[in-house]
Amino acid sequence: MKRCSYCGRENDDAAVRCVECGTDYPIEREQEQTSPLALRDWMLTLLVLAIPIVNVIMYVVWAFSRSGNVNRRNFCMASLIWILIILVIGLIVGVVSAVLK
Repeated sequence: MKRCSYCGRENDDAAVRCVECGTDYPIEREQEQTSPLALRDWMLTLLVLAIPIVNVIMYVVWAFSRSGNVNRRNFCMASLIWILIILVIGLIVGVVSAVLK
């Protein structure tokens, strides 16, 4: 039984709002997967990321998905940030070298 935080009435576990006062219950999100990835999952991840074009798509999918393992998500986000930093530095170096010629 859920207890309403506003009026204190007990409601069914499946209730989305209190039958007494109408206060909405917070929607419970699916719990994040925070356990470390197994070796085979890392091997599969690195194999997929070694495939050209597919790797960019999977970096974005894994980095911005709300489901899945948080370790893989953080790895992909960090990798995308490094890729963007390297691209910006390369662009700056290219523009500067073109201007100085």
